[in-house]
Amino acid sequence: MDFPDPRWCARLKAAGEPPAPRRREPDRADFDPAYDPAAPVTCEICGHEMHYTGACKLMCGNCGYKRDCSDP
Repeated sequence: MDFPDPRWCARLKAAGEPPAPRRREPDRADFDPAYDPAAPVTCEICGHEMHYTGACKLMCGNCGYKRDCSDP
């Protein structure tokens, strides 16, 4: 009967603990219970409601301020 090499246990102990996985920044939609995707988006400049003009483009009807998905 063949037995496995007993040195595997010593090699595991010598290697130590694996590095902890990096934490990613939580996504607002996943972790913020107050987030409502149906809520209107307000303009950062004047505070009025912004409207979608394209797939990820928003425009304020009051002051003309524009945002898109590339803005932080």
